[in-house]
Amino acid sequence: MRGRPLPEFGGSGAYRIVVRGWPEGANAECIGGMQITCSRSDDGVPIATLVGQTRDQAQLQGILTTLYEWHLTVLLVEALPPAEPS
Repeated sequence: MRGRPLPEFGGSGAYRIVVRGWPEGANAECIGGMQITCSRSDDGVPIATLVGQTRDQAQLQGILTTLYEWHLTVLLVEALPPAEPS
C-alpha cells in the first residue's frame, strides 16, 4: 500500500468489502450505513460490494461479524484512501 496512508487502529477509515451473495431484506442500516451495490459474477453468482466510512476498527469488526452471521463469503476487505477535501 505504498503511497497511501494506512488507517489507525482507533481512527476512522474508508473500506470496500465484497461478499458473495446478499440476504433478502438486508439494507445499509444493517451494516453501518455503508453503500451497497449488487451485481452478478460472470457465472451468475450474486456479488455485493459495500463501500463506506467506519468510525474505528471496532465498527469494521462489527460489520464483518454481521456478514459472518449472515453466512456470506467475504471475498475482499480493502482500505480505501482518505477522501480528498472539497
